Amino acid sequence: MRDIKRIDVLLSLIKTYWIQYPDFRLGQLLTVMNNKLGHESDMFYTEDTAFISILETELKPKEDNGEPVQQKWVVFLD
Repeated sequence: MRDIKRIDVLLSLIKTYWIQYPDFRLGQLLTVMNNKLGHESDMFYTEDTAFISILETELKPKEDNGEPVQQKWVVFLD
């Protein structure tokens, strides 16, 4: 049985992405994500984990050149 927690995770990611592109209809958004996965045909067999992965990638902050922002750490010394 698939992990039921994936539902809230996936729907939360879809909501976050959709708010950035409010002119998309839900079907368009899912089709775009499916195409980014290289599955240009039927999304019936696309796993939820694949959608979660591509949405997490798409939602990562990007530099002006499109590359992911490198995380920087600040260390406080006593």
